[in-house]
Amino acid sequence: MNLHDLQRHWDAFGEQDPMWAILTDPSRKGRRWTAEEFFATGIAEIDALMAEARGFGLPAGRRRALDFGCGLGRLTQALADHCDAALGLDVAPSMIAQAVTFNRHGARVQYQVQTAPPFHTIASRSVDVVYTGRVLQHIAPVYAREYIRELARVLAPGGFLSFDVPSRWLDAPVLPAGALPIGAYRAALAARLDAATDTSRVVVEVTVTNAGTDAWPADAPLNLGNHWLTRDGAVVVAARSRRLRDADLRRAAVHRGRRRRARTGPRARRRGVVRVARITDRAPRCRPGGARGHGGGAAGRAGHTGPRPGL
Repeated sequence: MNLHDLQRHWDAFGEQDPMWAILTDPSRKGRRWTAEEFFATGIAEIDALMAEARGFGLPAGRRRALDFGCGLGRLTQALADHCDAALGLDVAPSMIAQAVTFNRHGARVQYQVQTAPPFHTIASRSVDVVYTGRVLQHIAPVYAREYIRELARVLAPGGFLSFDVPSRWLDAPVLPAGALPIGAYRAALAARLDAATDTSRVVVEVTVTNAGTDAWPADAPLNLGNHWLTRDGAVVVAARSRRLRDADLRRAAVHRGRRRRARTGPRARRRGVVRVARITDRAPRCRPGGARGHGGGAAGRAGHTGPRPGL
């Protein structure tokens, strides 16, 4: 994933359920974190971090701290309890905007949107505590390496730097026991919107064809998930009443990770996208006669309550 897509995704997360996107406790999904509980986890994490640093006799100074990938400032706020000033950087403008509202340290804490390396606003050897936790795992290795160089560059003499990365990069994903061969997880999707008269519901007919190198078992289910997106790709969340009213929705299908657009309806005040994606817990159900002789395809219908596209 490139940095532009990374920013787009995390900006959408920040608008939808930001605390859960940062701390994905299943019991807290759906905005069930309270601010008090959420930020208390940051205090505990930074207290443990600073205790570890003291074990090394570090840091020599406590003038400034850096929190890279700060999100809502959960750790930035806690770092300000240990240092004179703290700076939080994040790729998502929606996260930074909310972090500012949660700031309880006034001018001692600053937040900035950081879209790509390097850190132009931070001088070399100027930060006593540099921390990033569970951030680099979301960034492609080519960018993660650049960010690690930047974290080291800004570290002051006698400073303390802590970051984590995945223990190993995988050439192929590790599949759970009972999963299909890796060649089964590729499909071509074609979507068609029904010209229904019901204005409260849109029905999308989807045909899924096996485009991999391994057959799909005939008795395994096919699951389809759909997302309604704004024109720039952000997910529309119905629970927050972000419906596209009087909109014409471009029809779209996902094929090997690429989005193909179909014709646009006559109304053009605002636009949206329907993205229909294959989700397989086990494997999709197939029908005979599939692409390249591998397994086959499947047809399904996905419904979405919401605005009707201009047809």
